[in-house]
Amino acid sequence: MKNEINIGSAGEHLVLSDIMLQGYKCFKVEESLPFDIVMFDKKNKIYKIQVKSTLNKKTNYHSKKKTSYCFSVVRQKQIRKKFKDKSGYTYKYKENKYGKDDYDILACVIIPLKKVFYYKFKDIKLKYISLKGNEKQHLYQCLRYPIIDEKTIKKIKRCY
Repeated sequence: MKNEINIGSAGEHLVLSDIMLQGYKCFKVEESLPFDIVMFDKKNKIYKIQVKSTLNKKTNYHSKKKTSYCFSVVRQKQIRKKFKDKSGYTYKYKENKYGKDDYDILACVIIPLKKVFYYKFKDIKLKYISLKGNEKQHLYQCLRYPIIDEKTIKKIKRCY
């Protein structure tokens, strides 16, 4: 568990650095929110960014014959539901998917390459993203969909 936290934290810091070096303001938020970073564009519009990080290539989720840098686009914790049956209670688990209001941009970080790949939430169609490491997924491609809802702004102000 400790190593996973270090990998996640390292990825978040790489994203913060990448965003700041591009001239944008950003900061890390508290752990209880469904996103990791808040970013402001040149017109101070707010974007919620979720960060996923990896260290190693793995067997590709989509094609078992290839290896790539793989990212799960669902939350790490599963939802546990309790059901009553004849023998008592049983538990079933289901994926805890992100909703459209949870974040605006997904940042996938390949730590050994020190590279960040950005995706708009609406463009993510599968549960996994597999990357070779040479794709072109830049931040500026995601900055056309700012958040303007007051509820999120209040949450962010509490964290800052």
